Parts: sequence; structure tokens; C-alpha cells
Amino acid sequence: MGYCTGLKGSIKIKPPLPQKLADMVNSLVHPYTGRNNNDGDGDPYSFDGVIHHLTGLPKGIKHGEVSAKDGVSKAPSFYCQWILVNKKNEETGVETFIKWDKIDKFYEFMYWMQYFVDFVTLYAKHEFGIVIQQFDGIIKWTGDNLEEHGRIQIKNRKTAEVTGFYPDDFLPLPPPSEQEAQNSAKRCYKTHLEMPTHPKGAVFMSVFGVEVTVKLKASLKIGTLYNVERDGGVSRGGYVLLLKESPNKALNEKLTFYIHHERSDVVHHPDDPVFKCMTDDYNRRHRDEKAVAITKNVEIKSLKCLAADAMEKLGAGKEVGVELKAYVDELTAACRRCTDCGRRLEGPAYLLAVWRWPYGYSSSFLGIYCSGGCFKEPYGDAVKKHKVSDS
Repeated sequence: MGYCTGLKGSIKIKPPLPQKLADMVNSLVHPYTGRNNNDGDGDPYSFDGVIHHLTGLPKGIKHGEVSAKDGVSKAPSFYCQWILVNKKNEETGVETFIKWDKIDKFYEFMYWMQYFVDFVTLYAKHEFGIVIQQFDGIIKWTGDNLEEHGRIQIKNRKTAEVTGFYPDDFLPLPPPSEQEAQNSAKRCYKTHLEMPTHPKGAVFMSVFGVEVTVKLKASLKIGTLYNVERDGGVSRGGYVLLLKESPNKALNEKLTFYIHHERSDVVHHPDDPVFKCMTDDYNRRHRDEKAVAITKNVEIKSLKCLAADAMEKLGAGKEVGVELKAYVDELTAACRRCTDCGRRLEGPAYLLAVWRWPYGYSSSFLGIYCSGGCFKEPYGDAVKKHKVSDS
């Protein structure tokens, strides 16, 4: 049962990391003592337990009744299966890689890669004084559905983005102990979870982003509010798959996604339209409602965005000076782009849409649109095709 994904390849970290660092990170990934708290039965020595202080069930919630809305976990799924591996190279010395641990059924592996990269970058810098310069390499995957295959790479971000990590709230990491391992063997169903207060210190800023590429072999469809509600939304562990640009063809087109934290300026604006969530009874008449949110406000392009567009065109095909490029980067740091036309958005989006992953087990992904005309499915205009109401 379940959905299996095979992953091949590795990501090389530059510079290499000490074995002590690798061992501490891998201890949080342990397959027997590193279960996260998604179902309220997490292990104490897991990412949820150590980093986010989340273990057990809140008062009034029974095991088996946990929802993603209850906030009992900040991990993408029960288990992370990315690990750090150090290998000796006769020419270059020790090299550090991110690899799959080859344990079956690695769910939410794309989101876990972003979570893992952010955490390793943070831990190397704050505890070992190592500033990671690059993540180099490609990891390819194939799902149970053989039409599903793609690849993952790590790219430098143009602008640092917020994460869900607060280093002062959990560093230094406590070493794992035999007692903790024994406690972890007993699932924490009866542990009462006191929801933690706001984390201490400043948030860690992500400087590396995951790029996901797939070749579209199945038609894209908009998700339903029912499924979005049941899945707990679009994000996993606080991270969102954002579609880079809308597909122009129905099939055989390469789709590219980037993973960002749900509170980053690239994804979030406080005045964005809100999805009309389902009621708790999940009445059948709601099951076909599309996961589309539209605003009544028409966003007017700001002077900031207009200036950035003008300078970008000025520099097209020419050598742009360092000062001009820095100014453009500064102007566009907080600007999102329309998934379809690429238009900059400084204010709220006109329309948000949740697309279904076209293959087997995977989460949905998000599209951000500046107008109804930009929101199209491969086989027609989704705004006209689907019933959309104002939020």
C-alpha cells in the first residue's frame, strides 16, 4: 500500500561539512526515533520535537482526529529521508552529499529537500561557523506511475526569504540519548502538547531554493476546495510549490516549480484573496467547488514596479552596470510575478488557484495571477469554464 518513489543522484555541498555536523543532522532523521508529530504521536528526538517543540496531542483532540489545522506539526510529513553522507575523494579530500536513505515510501520529498537545505545551511553557519556556498548536482525521481518523473536542483536565491526556523529557539542541539530512543519506541499518544509561544530570536533567512522540473504527461486540473481542506491547505511544513509559469501546451511540456516558505514575499500578501474553506461536514454539494480565490479589488501597478520594468527593458540585450543591477534587485525584492504573463505584483493578487499534481501521491501547487484573463487551463479559460465567486 502507499505510493513509492525512486530517487537517484545526489547533491554535493560546498564546502564539505564535518562528520560531527552530519551525525547530528542525521540523528534527527533516524527511521526509528525521528518520527514527526503530524499525527500527534511524534518522537521527542525529531525535527518537530527538537526544533519546533511539538510532541503529543493538544487537549481535547484524540488520536486519529488530528488535522493539519491543529498546528501540531511543522514538518512536511512523518519522516525525512534525506541524509548527509561524507565520502573520501583521493584528489579533493572529503566531500559531503545529500542523498536519499533508500527507505521506501518517501512522501513530500520535494518539500523535505527545501526544509533540509534550509536547516543544514542554518546549522552549519550558527554552530560550526561554516557558510555554505553551493549545492551542486541533480536528483532524479520516478514514481509508481511511470509517467511521473522529474528532477530536483538547488539554486541560489536572488533575495533571502523567511523560513520557519528560529536558531535562538533550539540551538545548541541536544545530543540524542539512549533514554530518548527508548521513549521514542513508545508512541507519545498520551503526551499533552502545550502549544509553544512565539519562538525566541530572529527568523532564519533562506538563501537557497529548490527548483523542481517535471515533464507534463497528464493534463493539469484545478483542485477542489474539498481536497484542499482535507489536505490542510497547499503548504507542507510551511513550504509551497509555486508554479513558475503557466503551460502553453496540454502535454509534453516541461513545468518548473520553485519552493518558497508560505510567509515569504514571493508567495504571501496580507490582502490576497482567501479560499472559501469547506464546512466540517464536507457536504457532497461542496466537493466539486474549485480551489480558486478571486478578489474584488483591481490592483494598480505601483511606481516601484513600473520603474523596475523600465530598467529591466533598458538593460535587455545590453551590459547592465553593477549599480543599476543592484538597484533593480532592490526594487523588485518584494515583488511577486503573475504565473502567466510575468507581470510584477507589489500588492495583492487578483486571483489564486490551487492546481492538482497530475500523477500519483503528491501535494497541490499554487498559481498567482494578476487578472482573470491570465488564468487558463491547458484546454481553455478556467475562469469561464468554472464557476468562480468573489471572496
